[in-house]
Amino acid sequence: MKRIVLLLFSVVVGCGESIPETAKVTGKVTLDGKPVEGAVVTFQPDGEGKPATGKTDANGQYTLMTAFQTKTVEGVVPGTYKISVSKYSVPDGGMSPYGQQSDPPAVDPNKKLTEEEEMALLQQGYTAADAQPQNRNETLKNELPAKYANPATSGLSYTVVPGENSLDLDLTSR
Repeated sequence: MKRIVLLLFSVVVGCGESIPETAKVTGKVTLDGKPVEGAVVTFQPDGEGKPATGKTDANGQYTLMTAFQTKTVEGVVPGTYKISVSKYSVPDGGMSPYGQQSDPPAVDPNKKLTEEEEMALLQQGYTAADAQPQNRNETLKNELPAKYANPATSGLSYTVVPGENSLDLDLTSR
């Protein structure tokens, strides 16, 4: 009986995803020499592997993270990657797929607003699009040149080696 319990335990424990060794990847994103805040850097594996992403801070600095089934870890599985860089905003002041830019008003969609309430919301920059999140993708705008948003057209690639890696991405608007 003891052997059966140990065998079952080892089978259950062995079912989780094993997390391979990762290498730290950091860098800075600039556009025409100026740091880009809020850009999302994505490493797509050129072959087998896991994608990794990082978001730039106010100085354009990023650190890549890789999401596995059981947890997200800092670093990237060594290998060759194609890179994309994008920075999306919503012109109407709504939500971006990469985080909240403004807090939409907490208004019950079934409640009839007074004229004063409607005017107050309009003056704060809220539009009808705020009430229709399914239409949000129509208003997304990439603030970086379009070629960088696709790893196939960005012209950016990198081979991650074990240890620490540093890759500055100097983008141009031309």
